[in-house]
Amino acid sequence: MKNFFNNSILITGSTRSGTTYVGQVLAENNDLIYLWEPFQVGLKERNPAGVFDYWFEYLEEDSPKEKIVLDYLQRYANLNKQDLLRLRTRNLGRLSFELKNIIKKIQFNFREKYRFILKDPIAFYSAEWLYQQFENLKVIVMIRNPVSIIESYKRLNWDIGFIEMKRQEKLLRQLPIECVSLINEYSNSRVDIVDKGILFWKIIYKKAYDYQEKYRNQWLFIKLEDLEENEETIMKTIFDYCQLEYSKIRKASDQKWLKNASISNVRRKKILSRKEIDKIKESTYDIAQNFGYFD
Repeated sequence: MKNFFNNSILITGSTRSGTTYVGQVLAENNDLIYLWEPFQVGLKERNPAGVFDYWFEYLEEDSPKEKIVLDYLQRYANLNKQDLLRLRTRNLGRLSFELKNIIKKIQFNFREKYRFILKDPIAFYSAEWLYQQFENLKVIVMIRNPVSIIESYKRLNWDIGFIEMKRQEKLLRQLPIECVSLINEYSNSRVDIVDKGILFWKIIYKKAYDYQEKYRNQWLFIKLEDLEENEETIMKTIFDYCQLEYSKIRKASDQKWLKNASISNVRRKKILSRKEIDKIKESTYDIAQNFGYFD
């Protein structure tokens, strides 16, 4: 079964960090089947038998759930109900992408040339487990400025719940002690979305830095700001890492999103106050400086 996903690509990182964009660009240009967030637990159709118990579930080697999850991933890689539900979009570009992806899934049963893209920020804490499971898995970790991410959360009114993390004892042991105490506090009280965003960014990117220190020569770490500033060069780096042919690149259907990824100071001030921006920078600086932010 493990051979099913050998030579595949995992694209992960924080939510709102560009995982979707990079995944769609790769899938548009190659014999790659795009798998949208298989670790997401919010849809009953996706998680019918309770394969995952938590959002951002942490799996480790020799986990008692190992076979259950591996079997589920193989089922999800085949044509399923979720593929058909995603055809309900009114965006013609997105519809075309989904139709082509369905055709690839059908053809996969008859042709061996296809590889898979697991696009999933929800799988972030299980990235190492996936890397151990599948031979020659290419792991891409997306990194984004905390001000930009938190601006996005506030603009979209994305609430961040920490109860799922609080319930995972093994995951909590992976986190800084000061973050664990805040997770407990934020799970039991009403907290401003900026403060929640700060904690969430710190939790994710402290682990991303740990990944980078451990897998610097095996995984690829991409800053979204670098991709926005010089897309051709960075995308070529991604294609080379994934051992894909880079020719005339076809843009993803949501290419306008990338152009707006590095938000301007004018836009920031419409969503975040000066005080909030300063607070984000000060609170995340110890981790953000590892990625060259706020120098």
